Amino acid sequence: SDMFLSGSLPTEIGGLESLKGLYLQNNQLVSNLPSTMGNLVELRDLRMFGNVITGDIPASFRYLVNLEVVYMDSCELRGGLTNDVIRKWRKLSDFQAFGNNIQGEIPTALGGLTNDVIRKWRKLSDFQAFGNNIQGEIPTALGELENLKVINLAENNLVGTIPSSIGQSGNLRTCFLLPSNTF
Repeated sequence: SDMFLSGSLPTEIGGLESLKGLYLQNNQLVSNLPSTMGNLVELRDLRMFGNVITGDIPASFRYLVNLEVVYMDSCELRGGLTNDVIRKWRKLSDFQAFGNNIQGEIPTALGGLTNDVIRKWRKLSDFQAFGNNIQGEIPTALGELENLKVINLAENNLVGTIPSSIGQSGNLRTCFLLPSNTF
């Protein structure tokens, strides 16, 4: 991290199959995420924020079933996660993908965050996806996660009502849903 690395991520990074943490934040990387990163099956902590990581999260990321921490904020990331990918991240505790250009409704922009998928994220404590272009409604199950302490979905284009489950969440300490959303 912060090592003034530049260039793109090599496909050979996928050969580091026993890697548990990848800390490439705050460098000058300009790249798509190589699909070979899906070979990093032991990866628990992925921090790529502060680079120019464009494009979608590769479908091969569904094999990263041990991910606990994903920090992909301020990367100029476009598109989103597929339902097939995010459904596999059951150990996820911290997810930050703010300040990107994730688009579409929540079911497509953040990998099909349907109530069934969210309930699988039992360990999730920090969910921040503010400053994107996410549309649609907030799934009610987001507020039902017993370990969730932080929700930040401000500065998107969300509509509808704020689920009552969010207000009833016992451990929730921080909840930012405004501005730019319409509730």
